[in-house]
Amino acid sequence: MASLAEDHLQCPTCLEIFKDPVMLPCSHNFCRACVQQWWEQKGDRSCPVCRTEFRSLELPINLALKNICEVFSQASVESDDICSLHKEKLKLFCVDHQELVCLICKDAKIHAGHKFCPLIEIHEDHKKKLQDGLQGAKKRLKDYTETRDNCNEQATYIKVQREQVENKIKMDFEELRRFLQAEEEARLSAVREEEEEKSRMMKEKIQALSRDMAALSDEIRSTEEQLTSDAVSFMKNFRTMMTKIKKLPYKPKLLSGAPLDEVKHLEHRTCPVCRTEFRSLELPINLALKNICEVFSQASVESDDICSLHKEKLKLFCVDHQELVCLICKDAKIHAGHKFCPLIEIHEDHKKKLQDGLQDAKKRLKDYTKTRNNCNEQATYIKVQREQVENKIKMAFEELRRFLQAEEEARLSAVREEEEEKSRMMMEKIQALSRDMAVLSDEIRSTEEQLTSDPVSFMKNFQTTMTKIQKLPDKPKLLSGALLDEVKHVGNLKFSVWERMKEMVSYSPVILDPNTADPDLSLSEDLTSVSCQKEHQRPNNPERSALKCVLGSALVSGTYMWDVKVGDNREWELGVAFGDSCLPHELKMWKIAFPNDEYRMFLGLFRLFNPLVKLQKIRVHVDMNKRSVSFSKSHTNIEFCNTEPCAWPHLSDNMKMFPYFYTTDKIPLQIIPLACRVTTQSQ
Repeated sequence: MASLAEDHLQCPTCLEIFKDPVMLPCSHNFCRACVQQWWEQKGDRSCPVCRTEFRSLELPINLALKNICEVFSQASVESDDICSLHKEKLKLFCVDHQELVCLICKDAKIHAGHKFCPLIEIHEDHKKKLQDGLQGAKKRLKDYTETRDNCNEQATYIKVQREQVENKIKMDFEELRRFLQAEEEARLSAVREEEEEKSRMMKEKIQALSRDMAALSDEIRSTEEQLTSDAVSFMKNFRTMMTKIKKLPYKPKLLSGAPLDEVKHLEHRTCPVCRTEFRSLELPINLALKNICEVFSQASVESDDICSLHKEKLKLFCVDHQELVCLICKDAKIHAGHKFCPLIEIHEDHKKKLQDGLQDAKKRLKDYTKTRNNCNEQATYIKVQREQVENKIKMAFEELRRFLQAEEEARLSAVREEEEEKSRMMMEKIQALSRDMAVLSDEIRSTEEQLTSDPVSFMKNFQTTMTKIQKLPDKPKLLSGALLDEVKHVGNLKFSVWERMKEMVSYSPVILDPNTADPDLSLSEDLTSVSCQKEHQRPNNPERSALKCVLGSALVSGTYMWDVKVGDNREWELGVAFGDSCLPHELKMWKIAFPNDEYRMFLGLFRLFNPLVKLQKIRVHVDMNKRSVSFSKSHTNIEFCNTEPCAWPHLSDNMKMFPYFYTTDKIPLQIIPLACRVTTQSQ
């Protein structure tokens, strides 16, 4: 009967007699501590028996049940000290059976030969053991408390650490952005300075051409006037006019290295005397001055045909003295034995010479006009080219900035994800510690209650209590690796970002020079591939070729090697050119070519060669030190041909060697970029 009643007075969770019982709305009863621990473990409010969930819930104590449990517990205590067999008080402890017995049980057969102790003595010994176990449990509870406090401290520090790591990442990336900004500004500034410098040079060249053209125009106009003058005036001024024509400036040269960028150019006109510039200018005739000059010229002509000595008309020309004379002068001593010609005859001969000189002067004026127009075209193209270069620089740096932005966001995201993960782990650890601490606290409280109980009840529950204390959780361990891995996130951050950049950048061993490209050729934005497309508007600068070819940057010293993908291009030439870049038509080449579906070599001598399979990639290797050029397959490095050191050209400041590319096909010839590597070296 007592056993049945006890079953109904047990908590469904801890299976002990109810302590501080509470009743849920679903009518199930639990110990207050048991139901609260259940809710902490599950993370919701539900009945441990029927799983009914409650949104908000108070826990009213079940007074009737509490009173019944207390009465039952008291009755159990009162009956616990009576031997169930002999109805005598339990006063001895059987050491062999580890149980309480009465004085009659001592002489029973079942305890024959057993060792007994008085209840009072064994109670004190076991009480001391239980107290020692209790001290161990309290120490363990203290360890758990310290560990939980440490975990809470680490959980708080994780957030602080995340903020510190984020700030370090942001500072490093901000420094990288400042570097990119400074680098971009420096490069744009260099482009603009070069534009200003070359625009100034071009302006000075145009001004010099304009001055020479003005002098040429004056001489041409003066010569044309002289050709229409009378014979006497013509012959008197002939030598002066011929000398001036011979001293006229020679054919002008185009300014090499001038192109840079394209911008609208404003043509300027200057005064030949004071150099004052005019944007637009009309040339009104000065009638008063013109009339005075005509009168003066007529008077000069009237007096020019009279001999100053004999006042006779000048009708002869002394070939020896190269001067006009009259008929009386012919017999003078000063002209004795001289050769003479009639004025009419010598006038025609000299007029023809002056006309020839005039034609040469007009041709030179035409050359100067053509050169000045070309300079104006280059001056305009310099500004366009500057804009194009600026745009390419800005696009490249914008791409780098986008990379930095994405990289920074990825790293910050990784820090936050690690913070969330480790915060979650820490919360789980704290919750586990709290559960273990609740168990420890309950056992400590239960043990302390047991220590204050009567000796009989104490001894009956001693073994169970000691077993529970011995099974308490071990000393807690701190969670290793709980803090953020700062080394992973900020260690060598700028270096690792720089190393990652190699995935988005490439290096070309050869860069094509757009200032040497034929107008029919099209170059890629990065100047690493060339194809034959529609005609492009490019100025006629001295370096530019008109042979469907383009040169690379000059080879100075050391070793150079570049691979070119020819693919399905149907007509191409690859190799090196040497000579003066300002005279592209006089350049000499060492090359291999593919015209009309056959492979040819030009290394001083022409010859054909037949590879087993169609070539897709070709390697050009130039060793400036060993004075050799070789051609081979890219993937196998099998050499087709090479040059001899004795054939190496004489290179100087004007005579240089350049990579050479030629094509008439729309399929591009592409320089294959080299892979970038970042290496470190221990000191």
